[in-house]
Amino acid sequence: IAHELNVLPQDVLDMDARLTDRPVSFDAEPDTDSSSPQAPALTVADQRLEPSQALEEEQWNAHQLRRLRQGLAGLDARSRDILEQRWLAEEKTGLKELGEKYGISAERIRQLESQALGRLTRTLQADAA
Repeated sequence: IAHELNVLPQDVLDMDARLTDRPVSFDAEPDTDSSSPQAPALTVADQRLEPSQALEEEQWNAHQLRRLRQGLAGLDARSRDILEQRWLAEEKTGLKELGEKYGISAERIRQLESQALGRLTRTLQADAA
């Protein structure tokens, strides 16, 4: 056949394999026929959490968010703004831009950010203890 079609023998074998294979649905129901291929979805472990685990994770995340908000509320307005702009905003603000906003150097913004992170960390650690 390869000679008649003027193609490589491997091309004929590859095409034959494609034409004779049965398509397999990703999430097909298990087949009782042991000769049919197993659906790929049946070989993947279920990554979903049990309802109780999902609820626990959701509650834990809400608790952590409350703690973070309380910690941020304990900071002065400028420190809180710097952390929000540098860490929590979708589009992060640079040190230079914040320095221009507050009329201080980028290095001073970095120092204020570092101090605010330290205070926030200590507050969160104290709440956890």
